[in-house]
Amino acid sequence: MKARQLHNDLQSVHVATIDRPGNDLGTADVILKDVTYIASYSWTNAHNPVIVVPGSPPLWINKPVPFSLAPDKGMSFMDQNSSRMPSYPLLPLFRAVDTMQNNVSPISDWKTLDIITDRNNLRKLLSWAYPHAQIKSRTKFRIDIQLAGQRTLLLQRWEERSKVKSDGFGYGHTFEQATTVPGPTCTHRGLTGYHRIISYVG
Repeated sequence: MKARQLHNDLQSVHVATIDRPGNDLGTADVILKDVTYIASYSWTNAHNPVIVVPGSPPLWINKPVPFSLAPDKGMSFMDQNSSRMPSYPLLPLFRAVDTMQNNVSPISDWKTLDIITDRNNLRKLLSWAYPHAQIKSRTKFRIDIQLAGQRTLLLQRWEERSKVKSDGFGYGHTFEQATTVPGPTCTHRGLTGYHRIISYVG
């Protein structure tokens, strides 16, 4: 799969520059409050984009040890949402929340949210703001941001590749296949990813 370039489809003139926070912020306490489960979904390996709502993480089966594994083989996802829905990578999140709206989802108005993002974007921003932290820092990264309405920022993950070839470079996928089974809401095989959506005040 051909890699995208960091500046693809961007204007040559930048709008503003954001400086990295000073070291005096290193001791600031950040307290997360009101952490609330919103929704979840699991991707299936169907030819057309299909998600299961609510989703379920794979369940640990406590497989007796020792056992042997073959190395990972074939293509694996870097960003499954972008790979399966390149034009609308945030759509599965919205559909999962809207589907669960009548059950447990407390979101009644999207316009009340300040930021909608995935964990990967937060990790990249944290590694930029605090390069001394024990987080793998990237010298360059990109996050596409869109203002929705008057106040809500949509942060869209951006990667050079949405899938990578993993032949012989690890055991993560084969380990999961050998030691877990699908959750109770996802009893069929062929699930390829689990996403849990939460809200919090910071």
